[in-house]
This record gives sequence, C-alpha cells and structure tokens, in this order.
Amino acid sequence: MDYQKVSTCGFTAYCDALIARKVKPGYYNGSYTYNTEFRAFLMSLVGTASYIKTISAQLSTGEQLTFGDEENIPCYFYCHKHSKIAENTKTVRIRKIGETVNKIIVQRFLYEDHHQAAVVFGKDLLIVKERAFRRLDTATTIPLKRQWVDWLWDEVMKPEELFSYGGEDLRFAYLVSWPTEEELKTMILDAIELKYLN
Repeated sequence: MDYQKVSTCGFTAYCDALIARKVKPGYYNGSYTYNTEFRAFLMSLVGTASYIKTISAQLSTGEQLTFGDEENIPCYFYCHKHSKIAENTKTVRIRKIGETVNKIIVQRFLYEDHHQAAVVFGKDLLIVKERAFRRLDTATTIPLKRQWVDWLWDEVMKPEELFSYGGEDLRFAYLVSWPTEEELKTMILDAIELKYLN
C-alpha cells in the first residue's frame, strides 16, 4: 500500500485513503479560491498519536493540509453553512498499532444546500452503480426496479466523478444526488410513458 505525505502547520503524517472533490478557482462559501483545491469527503490518516491528534484538530477548525510530496495540493474539510466545521466531520475509526495510529474522518454534509446526496465508491463502475441504486432505494418510498439502475444513474443521480486515492476498493468514487420525492415520481412516470422504463 502506498502512502502520501500530508502536512499542516508544521505537522506531518501520511494518508492511505482519500476521496475528495476537486474545486476549481472561483467563489465558494463567500471567499475566492485561487488555486485548485480538494475538499475532502473521506480521509484516512496514519502517523504518531500526537501528530494525528494535532492534524485532526487543525482540520476540525477549517485549516487546510497539503496532500502529496511534490504537488502539495491544498485539501480540507469544509463547513455546511448551517453548521460548524467540527460538527461537519465525524471520526469513523481510530486504530492503534504499536506507536502508529490510523484515523478515518468523513464529511457529514456533502455539499451546501443539498442533503439528498451520497458518496459511493468501489473497485469498478458496476459496484458503484449498484451502491448508488441501493442508497437511492433506501432514501425514497417510491418502489424502484433493479433493471432501472443505468437509467437512474444517467438521468436521476447526476454522478460527479471524484478524486480518489487508496486501495482497490477506492478505484472509482462518485458524488451522486437525487431530486425530491415528487420530482423523482414525475421523472419515473414520464420515463415509463415514453417507454424508457417498464
């Protein structure tokens, strides 16, 4: 397994998994971004206990870290407009092996003004589409058919490919979103009427 160096405020650790959204220069959350940045959804940090604790604390206050030895790509978790950054991130696992700590942090809110979204990932696109279908199926009361997977992926879920780094299970990562219940129902009924779905 490869590791990429991450650093912030003079502290260094390593990253063995990252899923992030590449943000191009422009206005975001009221401030202008000059360089390409990554806004993280999932980050797995590896290092000494004190450095992991310090880097996690910096991330939870909105501090960015740099990812990679050569590129030094700015990367950070960001805040939904109605929450604090510390409330916006969640630790899903901390594991200690000897003097080394592995901590996995995830983003609670995926992006501003849109709670109906999920990050799905897998070793191939078929697995990703299946996971996206299951996520949508649990989020709606509308009965969905498994043979609609491709149509839902293309027409409903608006998949956005994400930057992913890590093992085979992170080879493909996408941000998917879906409309309201009423909008989804209308889209499905229209597609059935036009014979795109049966």
